[in-house]
Amino acid sequence: MTDRKKFLFVFTVLISSLAAVSCSKWYAKYGISSESELKVAGAIPVLIRAVRSDNCRDSYYGAEYLAKVGRESQEAANALGGALHGSCAVKNGYYLCQFLGSMGNLGTNFLLAAARSPDEVMRYNAVVGMAKLSEPSSEIVALLAEKVESVDPLDEYGARQESFNSLAALGPKAKAALPALMRATTDDTWGYYAIECIGNMRYADPSALQKLEYLAENGANMEIARESLGKLQIKISAHTVVDDITTATGQTPAAKPAKVLPPQPKVARKDIVVAVFDVQDVSNVFRKNVLNQLTIYLMNQVTISAGYRVIPREQLRKSMLDQKGDTYKRCFDASCQIELGRALAAQKMLTTQLLKVGKQCMVVTNMFDLRTETTDKAASTKTDCSETALVAALEDIAKQLAN
Repeated sequence: MTDRKKFLFVFTVLISSLAAVSCSKWYAKYGISSESELKVAGAIPVLIRAVRSDNCRDSYYGAEYLAKVGRESQEAANALGGALHGSCAVKNGYYLCQFLGSMGNLGTNFLLAAARSPDEVMRYNAVVGMAKLSEPSSEIVALLAEKVESVDPLDEYGARQESFNSLAALGPKAKAALPALMRATTDDTWGYYAIECIGNMRYADPSALQKLEYLAENGANMEIARESLGKLQIKISAHTVVDDITTATGQTPAAKPAKVLPPQPKVARKDIVVAVFDVQDVSNVFRKNVLNQLTIYLMNQVTISAGYRVIPREQLRKSMLDQKGDTYKRCFDASCQIELGRALAAQKMLTTQLLKVGKQCMVVTNMFDLRTETTDKAASTKTDCSETALVAALEDIAKQLAN
């Protein structure tokens, strides 16, 4: 077998094993013969059975379809809410909360309860789900405003950070949270996120405009303040800004002079959480400590060059220990990695294989969407097999993922 054929064989086996995970028809065991049967209201009882299953894959897919066909069914909402306390809650909680959010008022109470859970991951999941609400209740907005200023350690870097994203997604419907956001703009750690959120909400409140005008010329977050201010300047003509807020008589306030700000570069910041798994040496020729170092460097580059948020490696390893018992066992098959990624509330996972064919090495990376279990992005590069060359190859991989 030639070197090229060896490489194609190894690559084909890898792709086939990953594809096999998502190709089996999970619904056949429930007496459903085709996917179209899952898209009608009559499928609700069957989907509820799947949601309550101890098979977490069945439970996930059942919940996904139930959220679509049962949006007006309290029974469907109860099943999804109940699943947050079921055997698959750790693995599927992130998606369950989003499904509950898509159900509107029927899912609101479940999200409110989850947001006050003693489990920090459940709190994070609930806040993410709130962004899906088309008509958020006053209780939802009040809770998100509370999280923006939370000093609870269980909210730190989880529910608190995500609350800014959810408020931005809800937009003007969450305008009652503006006072809390404006107070948070002075926080050394969270000020950036608060300023960005105010701009992304697109609600031109006069006090918010005034606050952003000041921050655009003062402090450490001038660039993002200028960007957010630009989003709130809803009508610019001859250097004037007209607020979209009317007076009590229905009259539009007189136009006031606008500050003409110099153009600023856009701040690109991805909010996608990625589980980066250990670099896998398919050819089994590299030392373990080299692979460990390459994995650590890849995680660093995925954050710096590609801009993703990465789950800490020790947290990933701890989750593996929890699932696999007393001994740490590497998790290289797709089904194992998908389960771990979901358990850690990641949106995507990154797998990397190091191949050696003849005297040449290849680094092959695939980013998978954990909701659809399909490849979202891919990157590859050819390189020499020296350790120095492999470091440069990982930098190239990270740059490809950024594009």
